Amino acid sequence: MGPVEGHTLSIVPRSELPRTLREVQFCFDVVCRPFHEAHDPGNDQQPPFVYRVNKGGPGLDVAGDSLLVDADHPVIRARVTAPAGTTLHYLCAIHSWMQGSIVVE
Repeated sequence: MGPVEGHTLSIVPRSELPRTLREVQFCFDVVCRPFHEAHDPGNDQQPPFVYRVNKGGPGLDVAGDSLLVDADHPVIRARVTAPAGTTLHYLCAIHSWMQGSIVVE
């Protein structure tokens, strides 16, 4: 068995979700780079990763919020704090074809 790949659950506006193969291929340049930079700020700490990025309030509520899951942190919990009636769209900033939405009831 090979190494476990990391994933993110990164909240983005629906309009920024890659829809074509070309958009998926160039997601890093257009949409995904800020998530990579937020989770791996390039400092000399060990481990260098930031596992929760909150752009809004605590929990998942606005575009820019992101969770990182990897072999060192395979389970992470987060509360969805967006108001009822909100739909949050997300992608994996590492594998941008992995996308979905969370409908807050």
